[in-house]
Amino acid sequence: MESAASFSYISQIKQQVFEAMKTINDVALDISTFEGKVKESTSSRLMAEMKKVSQLEKSLNCMESLRTKIDINQLCANAIEHRIELKELEENFEQQFQNVYQKEMKKTKKNVRLRGEEFEKELAEIVLSEEAAGTGAGTARQGRRETEEEEDDDLVMTQGSDNLICPITRKNIEDPVRNRQCGHTYDRTSVLELMKNRPESRCPVVGCSNRCALAEADLIHDIQLKKLIRRKKRDSYLAAE
Repeated sequence: MESAASFSYISQIKQQVFEAMKTINDVALDISTFEGKVKESTSSRLMAEMKKVSQLEKSLNCMESLRTKIDINQLCANAIEHRIELKELEENFEQQFQNVYQKEMKKTKKNVRLRGEEFEKELAEIVLSEEAAGTGAGTARQGRRETEEEEDDDLVMTQGSDNLICPITRKNIEDPVRNRQCGHTYDRTSVLELMKNRPESRCPVVGCSNRCALAEADLIHDIQLKKLIRRKKRDSYLAAE
């Protein structure tokens, strides 16, 4: 259907929107990891930009659903049959579009799980994790950096090098999420793929006593491990120079 094809570009724009969301959070995470704290003015700007992009995602989701609600070919056929002027055709389309758009936006807000909501939550966690750690300047900030490095070492020593390896793919974790039911960590993409292919799957860590099936609602962002991974990558890069 040509009307459906005319909306096909939306999926490409949505992918760019997701990349923009990820970039915003990556900026916040880098500042938090290497500078010690995201300034209030910076976090406010990042939050504001995230809300803009999230709103764009809602609009794009709505427009995707419009392709099944508005038949552009039928509108044009009616215009030809009844000799409707182009201006009137545009007005008819605009009226139909606005009516359906408003209805679909309400449905989107109620029924659709949006990626933007997840990115907003993660951004808030990045900022709040620094505020909860305490504020300070000068020696206090330096002390916090040293403490974070010590905590990184403790994290690796306590949980072992396997902590950085996804138990599903046995590859390095890039986007860590922790299962609130048992505390084990996986790579986000890998565990979501596992849940999609095998909905009844349980925690893949050998010996885990958690008998609950994996659920996306139980997966939470592991901000501290994300910081550790970023520091490890930076250290490896600097060592290679």
